[in-house]
Amino acid sequence: MEHELLWIYEEEKKMKAKLREAKDRRDREAVEFAQKALITLYVRFGEHFKMNAEPDPIVAERYLKAAVILQKDHPVANYRLAHLLYRKKMYTDALFHFERALAGSDSEGLNESQEMIANMFMANCGIFIARQALTELEASNENPYIDFDEKLVGRYRGEMLEAIGEMFDNRFYRKIADEKEEFISDEKVQLILENNWDAKQVVLCSMDDGVHLYFGKHQPISLEPTAFRILYFTLKAGGRPLTGEDIEDRFFEGLGQEIDPDLLRQTINRMQRRIPFWDKIIETVHVRNPDTNRDRRARKLAEGIGFCMICRAGDILPEEG
Repeated sequence: MEHELLWIYEEEKKMKAKLREAKDRRDREAVEFAQKALITLYVRFGEHFKMNAEPDPIVAERYLKAAVILQKDHPVANYRLAHLLYRKKMYTDALFHFERALAGSDSEGLNESQEMIANMFMANCGIFIARQALTELEASNENPYIDFDEKLVGRYRGEMLEAIGEMFDNRFYRKIADEKEEFISDEKVQLILENNWDAKQVVLCSMDDGVHLYFGKHQPISLEPTAFRILYFTLKAGGRPLTGEDIEDRFFEGLGQEIDPDLLRQTINRMQRRIPFWDKIIETVHVRNPDTNRDRRARKLAEGIGFCMICRAGDILPEEG
Protein backbone atom coordinates (compact mmCIF):
# COMPACT_ATOMS: atom_id res chain seq x y z
CA MET A 1 0.00 0.00 0.00
CA GLU A 2 2.82 2.41 0.87
CA HIS A 3 4.56 1.78 -2.47
CA GLU A 4 1.23 2.21 -4.27
CA LEU A 5 0.54 5.55 -2.57
CA LEU A 6 4.04 6.76 -3.42
CA TRP A 7 3.52 5.90 -7.10
CA ILE A 8 0.16 7.69 -7.13
CA TYR A 9 1.68 10.74 -5.47
CA GLU A 10 4.43 10.87 -8.13
CA GLU A 11 1.87 10.57 -10.96
CA GLU A 12 -0.20 13.38 -9.47
CA LYS A 13 2.92 15.51 -9.04
CA LYS A 14 3.86 15.05 -12.73
CA MET A 15 0.35 15.97 -13.91
CA LYS A 16 0.24 19.09 -11.73
CA ALA A 17 3.65 20.16 -13.04
CA LYS A 18 2.40 19.86 -16.64
CA LEU A 19 -0.65 21.94 -15.77
CA ARG A 20 1.48 24.66 -14.17
CA GLU A 21 3.81 24.74 -17.17
CA ALA A 22 0.87 25.14 -19.55
CA LYS A 23 -0.54 27.97 -17.41
CA ASP A 24 2.85 29.70 -17.32
CA ARG A 25 2.98 29.55 -21.13
CA ARG A 26 -0.62 30.80 -21.25
CA ASP A 27 -1.34 28.00 -23.69
CA ARG A 28 -5.10 27.64 -23.34
CA GLU A 29 -5.30 24.39 -25.33
CA ALA A 30 -2.46 22.81 -23.33
CA VAL A 31 -4.07 23.94 -20.05
CA GLU A 32 -7.36 22.33 -21.02
CA PHE A 33 -5.63 19.10 -22.06
CA ALA A 34 -3.51 18.93 -18.87
CA GLN A 35 -6.53 19.67 -16.66
CA LYS A 36 -8.61 16.95 -18.29
CA ALA A 37 -5.75 14.49 -17.84
CA LEU A 38 -5.49 15.43 -14.14
CA ILE A 39 -9.25 15.02 -13.67
CA THR A 40 -9.12 11.60 -15.34
CA LEU A 41 -6.26 10.65 -13.02
CA TYR A 42 -8.20 11.76 -9.92
CA VAL A 43 -11.29 9.80 -10.99
CA ARG A 44 -9.21 6.70 -11.73
CA PHE A 45 -7.51 6.90 -8.33
CA GLY A 46 -10.85 7.56 -6.63
CA GLU A 47 -12.40 4.51 -8.29
CA HIS A 48 -9.35 2.42 -7.40
CA PHE A 49 -9.47 3.24 -3.69
CA LYS A 50 -13.26 2.93 -3.62
CA MET A 51 -13.53 -0.49 -5.27
CA ASN A 52 -10.27 -2.42 -4.93
CA ALA A 53 -9.81 -5.51 -2.75
CA GLU A 54 -8.83 -3.32 0.25
CA PRO A 55 -10.88 -0.15 -0.22
CA ASP A 56 -9.89 3.13 1.43
CA PRO A 57 -12.98 5.39 1.29
CA ILE A 58 -11.14 8.34 2.88
CA VAL A 59 -8.49 8.45 0.15
CA ALA A 60 -11.13 7.73 -2.52
CA GLU A 61 -13.26 10.65 -1.34
CA ARG A 62 -10.26 12.97 -1.36
CA TYR A 63 -9.43 12.23 -5.01
CA LEU A 64 -13.03 12.36 -6.17
CA LYS A 65 -13.55 15.72 -4.47
CA ALA A 66 -10.38 16.96 -6.17
CA ALA A 67 -11.86 15.90 -9.53
CA VAL A 68 -15.16 17.67 -8.79
CA ILE A 69 -13.32 20.87 -7.78
CA LEU A 70 -11.64 20.92 -11.19
CA GLN A 71 -14.83 19.96 -13.05
CA LYS A 72 -18.07 20.46 -11.14
CA ASP A 73 -20.23 18.61 -13.67
CA HIS A 74 -18.03 15.52 -14.16
CA PRO A 75 -20.70 12.76 -14.13
CA VAL A 76 -18.63 9.78 -12.96
CA ALA A 77 -16.71 11.73 -10.29
CA ASN A 78 -20.01 13.01 -8.84
CA TYR A 79 -21.55 9.53 -9.11
CA ARG A 80 -18.69 7.81 -7.22
CA LEU A 81 -18.51 10.61 -4.64
CA ALA A 82 -22.26 10.40 -4.04
CA HIS A 83 -21.97 6.70 -3.21
CA LEU A 84 -19.25 7.40 -0.64
CA LEU A 85 -21.32 10.17 0.96
CA TYR A 86 -24.35 7.88 1.02
CA ARG A 87 -22.35 5.21 2.90
CA LYS A 88 -21.41 7.94 5.43
CA LYS A 89 -25.15 8.68 5.84
CA MET A 90 -24.64 12.20 4.47
CA TYR A 91 -27.85 11.89 2.47
CA THR A 92 -28.38 15.55 1.56
CA ASP A 93 -24.84 15.83 0.14
CA ALA A 94 -25.19 12.47 -1.61
CA LEU A 95 -28.46 13.60 -3.20
CA PHE A 96 -26.77 16.77 -4.47
CA HIS A 97 -23.97 14.84 -6.19
CA PHE A 98 -26.31 12.17 -7.61
CA GLU A 99 -28.30 15.02 -9.23
CA ARG A 100 -25.09 16.49 -10.66
CA ALA A 101 -24.07 13.07 -11.95
CA LEU A 102 -27.41 12.61 -13.74
CA ALA A 103 -27.23 16.10 -15.25
CA GLY A 104 -23.78 15.28 -16.67
CA SER A 105 -21.72 17.64 -18.78
CA ASP A 106 -21.92 18.79 -22.39
CA SER A 107 -19.75 15.88 -23.56
CA GLU A 108 -20.11 13.19 -20.87
CA GLY A 109 -22.85 11.32 -19.05
CA LEU A 110 -23.59 8.21 -17.04
CA ASN A 111 -24.37 4.90 -18.72
CA GLU A 112 -27.90 3.45 -18.46
CA SER A 113 -27.13 1.22 -15.45
CA GLN A 114 -25.52 4.09 -13.56
CA GLU A 115 -28.50 6.36 -14.34
CA MET A 116 -30.92 3.79 -12.96
CA ILE A 117 -28.83 3.24 -9.84
CA ALA A 118 -28.43 6.99 -9.27
CA ASN A 119 -32.21 7.45 -9.45
CA MET A 120 -32.77 4.62 -6.96
CA PHE A 121 -30.21 6.01 -4.54
CA MET A 122 -31.81 9.44 -4.82
CA ALA A 123 -35.11 7.85 -3.79
CA ASN A 124 -33.36 6.21 -0.84
CA CYS A 125 -31.79 9.55 0.12
CA GLY A 126 -35.25 11.10 0.10
CA ILE A 127 -36.54 8.37 2.42
CA PHE A 128 -33.72 8.85 4.91
CA ILE A 129 -33.99 12.64 4.80
CA ALA A 130 -37.74 12.35 5.44
CA ARG A 131 -37.10 10.00 8.34
CA GLN A 132 -34.64 12.47 9.82
CA ALA A 133 -37.17 15.28 9.41
CA LEU A 134 -39.83 13.22 11.18
CA THR A 135 -37.45 12.44 14.03
CA GLU A 136 -36.68 16.14 14.43
CA LEU A 137 -40.40 16.92 14.31
CA GLU A 138 -41.11 14.46 17.11
CA ALA A 139 -38.36 16.08 19.18
CA SER A 140 -39.84 19.52 18.46
CA ASN A 141 -43.23 18.40 19.76
CA GLU A 142 -41.65 17.85 23.16
CA ASN A 143 -39.89 21.22 23.20
CA PRO A 144 -42.11 23.93 24.78
CA TYR A 145 -39.92 26.72 23.39
CA ILE A 146 -40.63 25.92 19.73
CA ASP A 147 -43.78 27.46 18.27
CA PHE A 148 -45.17 26.13 14.98
CA ASP A 149 -48.50 25.58 13.22
CA GLU A 150 -49.39 22.09 14.44
CA LYS A 151 -52.26 21.68 11.95
CA LEU A 152 -50.15 22.60 8.93
CA VAL A 153 -47.13 20.56 10.01
CA GLY A 154 -49.37 17.64 10.90
CA ARG A 155 -50.84 17.56 7.39
CA TYR A 156 -47.42 17.43 5.74
CA ARG A 157 -46.26 14.85 8.27
CA GLY A 158 -49.05 12.55 7.07
CA GLU A 159 -48.05 13.06 3.43
CA MET A 160 -44.44 12.23 4.25
CA LEU A 161 -45.40 9.02 6.04
CA GLU A 162 -47.63 7.98 3.14
CA ALA A 163 -44.89 8.65 0.58
CA ILE A 164 -42.31 6.71 2.61
CA GLY A 165 -44.70 3.77 2.96
CA GLU A 166 -45.38 3.66 -0.79
CA MET A 167 -41.69 3.78 -1.66
CA PHE A 168 -40.86 0.94 0.71
CA ASP A 169 -43.79 -1.18 -0.48
CA ASN A 170 -43.20 -0.75 -4.18
CA ARG A 171 -39.49 -0.16 -4.64
CA PHE A 172 -37.61 -2.00 -1.98
CA TYR A 173 -36.17 -4.73 -4.24
CA ARG A 174 -34.98 -5.14 -7.80
CA LYS A 175 -35.72 -8.28 -9.78
CA ILE A 176 -33.50 -8.85 -12.83
CA ALA A 177 -34.27 -11.72 -15.20
CA ASP A 178 -34.01 -12.23 -18.97
CA GLU A 179 -32.40 -8.78 -19.36
CA LYS A 180 -35.51 -7.20 -17.81
CA GLU A 181 -35.63 -5.32 -14.53
CA GLU A 182 -38.53 -4.42 -12.25
CA PHE A 183 -39.11 -3.15 -8.73
CA ILE A 184 -40.91 -5.58 -6.43
CA SER A 185 -42.11 -5.60 -2.84
CA ASP A 186 -40.85 -7.78 -0.01
CA GLU A 187 -44.00 -9.93 -0.32
CA LYS A 188 -43.27 -10.60 -4.00
CA VAL A 189 -39.72 -11.66 -3.10
CA GLN A 190 -41.02 -14.21 -0.62
CA LEU A 191 -43.48 -15.57 -3.19
CA ILE A 192 -40.69 -16.05 -5.73
CA LEU A 193 -38.47 -17.87 -3.25
CA GLU A 194 -41.29 -20.03 -1.86
CA ASN A 195 -42.53 -21.09 -5.31
CA ASN A 196 -39.18 -21.79 -6.97
CA TRP A 197 -39.74 -25.57 -6.89
CA ASP A 198 -39.61 -26.56 -10.54
CA ALA A 199 -35.77 -26.71 -10.62
CA LYS A 200 -35.68 -24.69 -13.83
CA GLN A 201 -34.48 -21.38 -12.42
CA VAL A 202 -31.45 -20.38 -10.33
CA VAL A 203 -32.10 -17.46 -7.99
CA LEU A 204 -29.42 -15.33 -6.38
CA CYS A 205 -30.96 -13.24 -3.61
CA SER A 206 -29.16 -10.44 -1.76
CA MET A 207 -30.78 -9.75 1.62
CA ASP A 208 -29.71 -8.06 4.86
CA ASP A 209 -27.98 -11.27 6.02
CA GLY A 210 -25.95 -11.74 2.81
CA VAL A 211 -26.34 -13.41 -0.58
CA HIS A 212 -28.04 -16.80 -0.91
CA LEU A 213 -28.36 -19.23 -3.81
CA TYR A 214 -31.76 -20.89 -4.37
CA PHE A 215 -32.54 -23.80 -6.66
CA GLY A 216 -35.54 -26.12 -6.63
CA LYS A 217 -36.24 -27.87 -3.31
CA HIS A 218 -32.64 -27.64 -2.14
CA GLN A 219 -31.77 -25.67 0.97
CA PRO A 220 -30.44 -22.17 0.13
CA ILE A 221 -26.65 -21.86 0.03
CA SER A 222 -25.00 -18.76 1.51
CA LEU A 223 -22.20 -17.24 -0.59
CA GLU A 224 -19.23 -15.16 0.48
CA PRO A 225 -18.55 -12.06 -1.70
CA THR A 226 -15.94 -13.54 -4.06
CA ALA A 227 -17.99 -16.70 -4.66
CA PHE A 228 -21.09 -14.60 -5.31
CA ARG A 229 -19.33 -12.43 -7.87
CA ILE A 230 -17.84 -15.40 -9.75
CA LEU A 231 -21.20 -17.18 -9.81
CA TYR A 232 -23.05 -13.99 -10.74
CA PHE A 233 -20.81 -13.33 -13.75
CA THR A 234 -21.15 -16.97 -14.86
CA LEU A 235 -24.94 -17.15 -14.49
CA LYS A 236 -25.56 -13.73 -16.03
CA ALA A 237 -23.59 -14.73 -19.13
CA GLY A 238 -26.30 -17.35 -19.75
CA GLY A 239 -25.36 -19.76 -22.53
CA ARG A 240 -22.09 -17.96 -23.27
CA PRO A 241 -19.16 -19.94 -21.76
CA LEU A 242 -16.74 -18.00 -19.55
CA THR A 243 -13.13 -19.03 -19.09
CA GLY A 244 -11.10 -18.05 -16.04
CA GLU A 245 -9.63 -15.16 -18.04
CA ASP A 246 -13.11 -13.98 -18.99
CA ILE A 247 -14.10 -13.83 -15.31
CA GLU A 248 -10.86 -12.00 -14.45
CA ASP A 249 -11.75 -9.42 -17.12
CA ARG A 250 -15.22 -8.95 -15.64
CA PHE A 251 -13.77 -8.39 -12.17
CA PHE A 252 -11.55 -5.66 -13.59
CA GLU A 253 -14.21 -4.05 -15.82
CA GLY A 254 -17.06 -4.12 -13.31
CA LEU A 255 -15.30 -3.83 -9.96
CA GLY A 256 -12.07 -2.08 -10.89
CA GLN A 257 -10.07 -4.82 -9.17
CA GLU A 258 -8.01 -7.85 -10.08
CA ILE A 259 -8.61 -11.38 -8.85
CA ASP A 260 -5.71 -13.75 -8.39
CA PRO A 261 -6.08 -16.78 -10.75
CA ASP A 262 -5.29 -19.15 -7.87
CA LEU A 263 -8.02 -17.58 -5.72
CA LEU A 264 -10.42 -17.88 -8.66
CA ARG A 265 -9.71 -21.61 -9.08
CA GLN A 266 -9.86 -22.28 -5.33
CA THR A 267 -13.20 -20.47 -4.98
CA ILE A 268 -14.74 -22.38 -7.89
CA ASN A 269 -13.48 -25.70 -6.44
CA ARG A 270 -15.00 -24.81 -3.04
CA MET A 271 -18.35 -23.98 -4.66
CA GLN A 272 -18.33 -27.30 -6.54
CA ARG A 273 -17.88 -29.13 -3.21
CA ARG A 274 -20.38 -27.01 -1.24
CA ILE A 275 -23.21 -26.74 -3.75
CA PRO A 276 -24.90 -30.15 -4.16
CA PHE A 277 -26.70 -29.08 -7.35
CA TRP A 278 -23.64 -27.49 -9.01
CA ASP A 279 -23.64 -29.85 -12.00
CA LYS A 280 -27.35 -29.20 -12.56
CA ILE A 281 -26.92 -25.44 -12.91
CA ILE A 282 -23.37 -25.08 -14.28
CA GLU A 283 -22.12 -26.86 -17.38
CA THR A 284 -18.37 -27.27 -17.97
CA VAL A 285 -17.27 -27.08 -21.60
CA HIS A 286 -14.05 -26.57 -23.54
CA VAL A 287 -13.45 -23.66 -25.89
CA ARG A 288 -10.60 -23.20 -28.34
CA ASN A 289 -8.09 -20.43 -27.65
CA PRO A 290 -7.48 -18.77 -31.06
CA ASP A 291 -4.02 -17.54 -29.98
CA THR A 292 -2.62 -20.90 -28.83
CA ASN A 293 -5.05 -23.18 -30.70
CA ARG A 294 -5.55 -25.09 -27.44
CA ASP A 295 -8.72 -25.98 -25.57
CA ARG A 296 -9.52 -24.12 -22.35
CA ARG A 297 -12.03 -25.05 -19.67
CA ALA A 298 -15.06 -22.75 -19.49
CA ARG A 299 -18.33 -22.72 -17.57
CA LYS A 300 -21.83 -21.59 -18.45
CA LEU A 301 -25.42 -21.75 -17.29
CA ALA A 302 -26.75 -25.27 -17.97
CA GLU A 303 -29.14 -25.79 -20.87
CA GLY A 304 -32.79 -25.27 -19.94
CA ILE A 305 -32.01 -23.41 -16.71
CA GLY A 306 -33.02 -19.76 -16.17
CA PHE A 307 -31.41 -17.15 -13.94
CA CYS A 308 -32.94 -14.49 -11.72
CA MET A 309 -31.18 -11.91 -9.52
CA ILE A 310 -33.02 -10.27 -6.61
CA CYS A 311 -31.37 -7.48 -4.63
CA ARG A 312 -32.28 -4.50 -2.52
CA ALA A 313 -33.09 -1.33 -4.43
CA GLY A 314 -29.91 0.37 -3.27
CA ASP A 315 -27.54 -2.53 -3.95
CA ILE A 316 -24.80 -2.16 -6.55
CA LEU A 317 -24.28 -5.29 -8.62
CA PRO A 318 -20.76 -6.33 -9.69
CA GLU A 319 -20.91 -4.98 -13.24
CA GLU A 320 -22.54 -1.72 -12.11
CA GLY A 321 -19.67 -0.55 -9.91
